[in-house]
Amino acid sequence: MIYHFIAGSMARYVRAIFDFPSTEVGDLSFHVDDIIQVVYDVDDNWLCGKLNSSVGNFPKNFVTPLDLPEIGQGQKLFAAIMDFYSDVTGDLCFRRGECCYYSLVIKGCCLLWHQVVLA
Repeated sequence: MIYHFIAGSMARYVRAIFDFPSTEVGDLSFHVDDIIQVVYDVDDNWLCGKLNSSVGNFPKNFVTPLDLPEIGQGQKLFAAIMDFYSDVTGDLCFRRGECCYYSLVIKGCCLLWHQVVLA
C-alpha cells in the first residue's frame, strides 16, 4: 500500500515527526513518518486530518508540512509507507515517507511493478 497524490489537488499533507497514540475519541492516532492529509485547522494548536480511513484531531507540533514537488496533469506521486531495501541492481531503495514520481508500469509474470523516481 502506498499513498497516492493527485496532480492539481489542493490538499495539504503533513508528515508525523512523533508518535501520537491517543485514546481520546475524536483524535487521530499515528506513528512517526505517517503521511496525513489535513482536512482543516481546528485552532492554532490542533489540526483535523485523514490517515487511511480514519479522521480525527491531532496536535500541530507532532507533524511537519510535507512539501510536495510540482507534478504535471496526469502524473502521479506516491509516498512509501514502508522501507524497501534491495540488493538487485536497478531496484530503487527508499525509506518510509519518501515520495516518488510514477514513471511507468512494468508487467511481470505474477507481479505488477512501477518504475519510479525519488522526488
